[in-house]
Amino acid sequence: MLISNDKYINVHSLKNEGLFGFKNGERPYAWRLLLNLQSLDRSSFLDTTNEKNKKYLLLLNLTEEIKDFRETKNAMKLKLREDYRNDLHQIDIDLKRLKKQYRMFKEEDITFMYENILLLFVEEWPWVGYVQGMSDILVPILHVFCEENINTAESSAFFVFANLFKLLYYNYSERQPGIIEFLDKFSSLLKEKDEVLYNHLKKEKVMEHFYAFRWANCLFTREFSLENIFILFDAMLSSDVNLFLRKFSVALIIHFREKLLSLDFNSIVLFLQELDKIDFKREQILLLIKESFK
Repeated sequence: MLISNDKYINVHSLKNEGLFGFKNGERPYAWRLLLNLQSLDRSSFLDTTNEKNKKYLLLLNLTEEIKDFRETKNAMKLKLREDYRNDLHQIDIDLKRLKKQYRMFKEEDITFMYENILLLFVEEWPWVGYVQGMSDILVPILHVFCEENINTAESSAFFVFANLFKLLYYNYSERQPGIIEFLDKFSSLLKEKDEVLYNHLKKEKVMEHFYAFRWANCLFTREFSLENIFILFDAMLSSDVNLFLRKFSVALIIHFREKLLSLDFNSIVLFLQELDKIDFKREQILLLIKESFK
């Protein structure tokens, strides 16, 4: 869809394409478009990216022209007021928990990019602050834009992250009411789709928050490989984000129904908390996405 001679992007066609996974070269533009950060006019793509980059650097208090992406290192730490030290501490803890491969890009340590983006987010949204799970969500976003252009990756990732957050605001605001609603609706949908599995989980006293809380809080970024997370984000951004999360969660747990029906409480919880150990193939993720829309 993005590789076309048409002057303007057809959003409906773009969303349909996203349900099957964008091509790597198309993904950065597609995500910007789907999150309303980009005009549908193809000719404006590069100018918009550069304008956003300049705006981002000003937010970091960097007024001089940046010629190398490393020049933003420690920018937010230097700008930070004492008020945000607790957020900085929690961000530092969470970034150390990330897999090393996620903190690197082609042998470059990009940890400082995560720090800048998350700290700037905290400054822009002080009433929310930093919530555990945000660093995980940033992983696929930052890597997508590093692949596109590492010199503008930080700014592109920030604006995409911020606009995605707006769609998920109630998942991270005080007491996380969005996730409470997600768990309730997830439970109801599971009962509707597979009452046998639903009843088995209830009988074993496996509460939804034991496993599905993390799914919603981290957008499955701890469950799948980076390549599979890209595909999942393609579909999620191409649809109603909250509705997709709920339906995909139900499709995922039903996918393992036969195994789960044979397990007791401890084994069920352990299995669902260790899905990252399963080698999901691209085709399996696409099938789960397809099942989500049935």
